[in-house]
Amino acid sequence: MTVQQTLKVLAAKGIHIPGARGFIRSDRSNVGALAQDAALQTAASASVPGEFRLYLAEDVIDILTAPTVATELLSEACPAGVDETTVIIKYPIAEKVGRTKPYDDFAHHGTADVNREYRVREQYVFQTTIAYGEMETKVSSAAKINLVAEKQAAAAETLKQDANRFYMYGVKGRNIYGLLNDPSLPAAITPAVASSGAVGWGGKTTEEIYNDVLRLYRELAVNSRGLISPRDPLTLALTNEDAVLLGTANQFNINVTDMLNKYFGSLKIVAVPELTGADGVRKAFLFAQTVNGKAVGDMVYGQKYRQLQVIPDLSSYRQKVYASTFGCVVKYPLAFAIMTGLEAAWWQSPRRSRSRHPPPCRKRFGRSCPSRSRSLFRSLRWSPCPSPPACRTRWPWRSTIPTGCRSTLRGAGWRSTGTRPPSAVPNPAGRSRSGLTAWPTA
Repeated sequence: MTVQQTLKVLAAKGIHIPGARGFIRSDRSNVGALAQDAALQTAASASVPGEFRLYLAEDVIDILTAPTVATELLSEACPAGVDETTVIIKYPIAEKVGRTKPYDDFAHHGTADVNREYRVREQYVFQTTIAYGEMETKVSSAAKINLVAEKQAAAAETLKQDANRFYMYGVKGRNIYGLLNDPSLPAAITPAVASSGAVGWGGKTTEEIYNDVLRLYRELAVNSRGLISPRDPLTLALTNEDAVLLGTANQFNINVTDMLNKYFGSLKIVAVPELTGADGVRKAFLFAQTVNGKAVGDMVYGQKYRQLQVIPDLSSYRQKVYASTFGCVVKYPLAFAIMTGLEAAWWQSPRRSRSRHPPPCRKRFGRSCPSRSRSLFRSLRWSPCPSPPACRTRWPWRSTIPTGCRSTLRGAGWRSTGTRPPSAVPNPAGRSRSGLTAWPTA
């Protein structure tokens, strides 16, 4: 069918296309006829530039960082008259001393006095700068981005993150300490060994986790001699992992938090990411907010945030912002209790970096293990033994160990007393103990 015939058929059906010279086939094989029956001079397209179909979302997705919770533990404070020009702060410590004697009209016995010393803290001033160019700002403005404001917000966040770090760890090389490393804090205690042999909270029951928190409070009660009671405002600082374990419930659907709130009058629980050390050791802090109406410590600063003037260059601008800190000042160390080793598995010591002795040895002999036990533990290989604490707790280094335990020990690399095997490596101690010779296999 020709073009004219096709137009007549369409006209009969009420479709009129005057001046039409042809039709483009459905397979576009004759698309060249579109330009007055001549070949197209441009690329065939029936669309618009892709930019007109682009939508830029208004919601900006910010990269998140760990929460800064130092100021949730202790309040921030700036002493009156202190600014960034202050070099050091001296905190006076007054101790009232005295004694009495039996009364006598003519006697002058008995004295009362005040002894003073001063705790020194230095100030550390830290800064950051922002820079932006004329062309950079205009290009960002065309994209509806307030570049200068975003850079200023980034500077404020940088100072905030560093201030939190100084509050927690202090400043190396200066007389500035953080809450986690203040030298006046009491020594840390370790969790109790559960009936299952677990040390970390991950393997303990609701009651056992609750009892560990009570051990922390017992430290406060003993150290403060009754100055701190369960009705006082207390703060329990835990790692993120251990804070979740407070929701562990028993068969009566009662979790650790329920039990703690029932015993303590005002307990605040704070998850602190910094309580998980670089070596994986997890800690817990329990401390009172006040003692005799005075704060137990402060996060002290000299300047929270100061923004200096904008300095213009040829076609750019620079600006400096700075802050200052004295770190964390612990005023009453007796109001703090620390527990370390909450991550320890059942076969690990909470202080495995300081001791080579596994838990069963310390449980039986305390910190002063007999030389016999020490020599055996030095060469003991734990990994091949399926249940090392069980056999050692039941038969602590006896010469008459049942056959099953002897086979377990042999699996761990031990040999019965007798001739040294040719493929064995001698024990550094070089002597036999309790009917066993320490010959670990090579």
